[in-house]
Amino acid sequence: MKNVHRIILVISLAYTVCLTEAQNVSPVDFMRNNTKPLFANPAAFTPDDFYFDIVLGNLNFDFQNTGLKYDNFFDFDANGYPVMLNINKGIAGLGKTNYLNSSFSLDVLSFGFRTKHGFFTFNHRIHEQESLVYSKDMLQLIFNGNAAFLGQDNPADLNLGLNFRAFHDINLGWQMCLTDKLNVGLRLKFLMGLADAQANVNAQLYTDPDSYALRLTAGADGRATLPFCFVTPDGEIDYNPEININAADLFGNYGGGIDFGAEYQINDRWSVAAAVNDLGWISWKSYPERIKAGLADGGAFYQDNGIVFEGLTDEQIDGIMNDPDYLSHLTDSLMDYVSYDVSVVPYASMLNTSAMVRGNFDLTPNHRFSAQLLGYYTGFGIRPAATVAYTGSFNKRYDVVATYTIMPGSYDNIGIGLSANFGVVHLFVASNNVLAFVNPVNSTQLNFRLGISFTSITKTDRKDTIVIMERGSEE
Repeated sequence: MKNVHRIILVISLAYTVCLTEAQNVSPVDFMRNNTKPLFANPAAFTPDDFYFDIVLGNLNFDFQNTGLKYDNFFDFDANGYPVMLNINKGIAGLGKTNYLNSSFSLDVLSFGFRTKHGFFTFNHRIHEQESLVYSKDMLQLIFNGNAAFLGQDNPADLNLGLNFRAFHDINLGWQMCLTDKLNVGLRLKFLMGLADAQANVNAQLYTDPDSYALRLTAGADGRATLPFCFVTPDGEIDYNPEININAADLFGNYGGGIDFGAEYQINDRWSVAAAVNDLGWISWKSYPERIKAGLADGGAFYQDNGIVFEGLTDEQIDGIMNDPDYLSHLTDSLMDYVSYDVSVVPYASMLNTSAMVRGNFDLTPNHRFSAQLLGYYTGFGIRPAATVAYTGSFNKRYDVVATYTIMPGSYDNIGIGLSANFGVVHLFVASNNVLAFVNPVNSTQLNFRLGISFTSITKTDRKDTIVIMERGSEE
């Protein structure tokens, strides 16, 4: 059993330490004098004729927490100091389904250049994407017991889900101004998976109102590709796997993807844009394990495909409290009620795809207002985000962006972004929730994004690229 705990601890630590790209809304996406909006919409126009960055060109971290908020779990005195832990208050503040999402991305190498056939980019990015989903009933059962779940029609829904993925993303992009009104963009991706873990546990528990017996039904399904194999050749679980990291395993999981988008200028003031990002997959072949688990007929507790527990006798309680051998035997016998099937089978997983639509209104050439709707697939469903934004763009070199975003369970996301060119050096910094830096323990989202690039001193107007394209087609 200790080895099982070690495996669980390793996976948990991997998730906690790596709490660190989901396609989340960023003020950078609305900048007009920066090359990075190309990675939110491949059709976005950039005035730069060339850019180059390495390692620090685009660093992005995001963390979302829809349920566990500090103020919800404490009572406070008149001066605002916590005086008592209030678990019931905290649980009452949870939604039926709650999320812990996090992401991290780093551009290892990125560059782009303009030709008469459009703007071309190369980018090598490392992604980490994580989602943890848990039900309100799970915490209520842990801290308050089963009294609230009386009767078959009022069960505790004990749901837990984990989705973790780390991979390399090497891509080639192309952006073109087809006409004086229409931009299009495309990005093709070659993906190399590093690690993957997906797990879903679904259970229901309720108390019989007549006998007060507990009834449990449960099932679990998980698959993973990690730097060790926990399945033996004969199909059993290896509780002490040997960690084996080598180049063949790290680069043996391949996939592909595509991003595409368009922008259309309706008139001098109004424009619209749309994009789809991370539409693709990764095939996992290095130690690809799968476990399916459920309840089994292990003895008297098993009834009608579930476990029924009517309590313990005095002798059983005494043995548990005073006899270590009895406790060990009882713990081992409980495993007879768990059935599992393990296998080593390659599988494919889809990327966390996002889709975006946006409308823009240019009050003047330098001042733009935007409204955007983004839908992002986390592995456990689609998470929508609605954003309004202001962008001030000056001299083809400077951007000031302010955003306000609402998401399910998160309504106080005020973002700020700054971007500036100093000769050949371009700097930007942004956060989609600056309030989180003031009160991080009560924020549903914490985000920052920054980068430094080297860009061309000369800048190009969009209308000039159309002329270049027309000349290119004539040739």
